[in-house]
Amino acid sequence: METTTVEQVARRVCALRAKDLPEAALDRGAGCLLDLLGAAMAGFHQASAQAARGFARRFFPGGPSDVWLTRERLSPAGAAFCNAAAGSALDLDDGHRAAGGHPGAALIPAALAVGQSLNSGGRDLLAALVIGYEVSVRAAAARNPATL
Repeated sequence: METTTVEQVARRVCALRAKDLPEAALDRGAGCLLDLLGAAMAGFHQASAQAARGFARRFFPGGPSDVWLTRERLSPAGAAFCNAAAGSALDLDDGHRAAGGHPGAALIPAALAVGQSLNSGGRDLLAALVIGYEVSVRAAAARNPATL
């Protein structure tokens, strides 16, 4: 059976490890992480972030993943939702022209929440961020604007 392009990309991406990536890329991933944490601190008290936390407490209760700047832990999906809302609340999060948006606001909270639930190490987390950025920015840049 022939594999699709998406399956081929997924296989290649899933085979990558932190040791396969340049140290400079991992350093850049750390910078992106710090950038989003700063944006999340600034956006934490915004109404949208507060509403997201209220929603997530109800629909994603209890779990292994931290809701940033609180003592709460929710499911990975719930924590990622809350943290993404705080990180993007003031539109201070990273932007990328080729992506036409803000990839870090979605990637970073999801990677941290899932990584925490799996007890992943720091280098693995940074590798996941770098790989996530690479895939998402390239996929977004490959879109045909006429079909959006």
